[in-house]
Amino acid sequence: MFLALLCPAPTHADFRDMEIGARPLALGGAFVSISDDANGVYWNPAGLAWSTRPELLGMVTRAYGIDDLGMYYLSGTGRIGRVAVGGGWMRLGITDVYNEDTFSFSGAMGWKSFSAGATLKFLRVDAPGYEAYNDPGYLGAQMEPTVDVGIQWRPLKNLSFGCAAYNLTRPEIKMIDTTVDADPVPRDIRGGFSFVVREVWLLSLDVVKRDTDESAYTLHAGTELWFYDAFALRAGVDRGRITMGAAIDAGRWQLDGVVSAHRIMGNTYRLALTLRK
Repeated sequence: MFLALLCPAPTHADFRDMEIGARPLALGGAFVSISDDANGVYWNPAGLAWSTRPELLGMVTRAYGIDDLGMYYLSGTGRIGRVAVGGGWMRLGITDVYNEDTFSFSGAMGWKSFSAGATLKFLRVDAPGYEAYNDPGYLGAQMEPTVDVGIQWRPLKNLSFGCAAYNLTRPEIKMIDTTVDADPVPRDIRGGFSFVVREVWLLSLDVVKRDTDESAYTLHAGTELWFYDAFALRAGVDRGRITMGAAIDAGRWQLDGVVSAHRIMGNTYRLALTLRK
């Protein structure tokens, strides 16, 4: 994405690291087997099947101390009969320069201890900075569809397994007409498990394989400890980066915060608010 901001040509969309959800990120991104709320629209649509009431979640991010660099996320969940549904929008962008938007529509169903779900996504990229320079090769805003799928298995009350595949069609989105070999949006596969100790202490682990030439694997791990079902502390490891977070749960609303450290770029702060019916 940042190459698209710095280089006049060729350019392509990225959509690689639109990390959302304060709770999942505080757990180091080890969330594919935990997902059971509005975060599931992004992390694992199968988890929507376990949601028990409608939710609305919003998140804002302050990234690396850059004022004009914004990350935003909004999602909601509900039910239509036996089918759990959800929708979401997220944006990563620099004001008046470059934006990546994802519009998501999810559905899931559960059978006893097993659930499956899918998300139809529309990836949109826009670079108004090129319009300002009157670049004749700039194609304008571009949008392509793709699909995520996921499953969860909960054999025990305190044990869960999950797996999700993202961007199955590997869409190619190019912004400059002269781009010959546009890189496709990568296809990721994430698998993991989580275990709850005495109903208050959660441990989770995910492994992610990115569909690149290097076939890179990354490890994600997290832990969460609840106090009186009202306050939580979290910590995790996300591709070698340390993450820390906390939450306050008041029943109808929940406030989650997370800070993730980056050795070169500095810290990123995220704040998320969940409203429940």
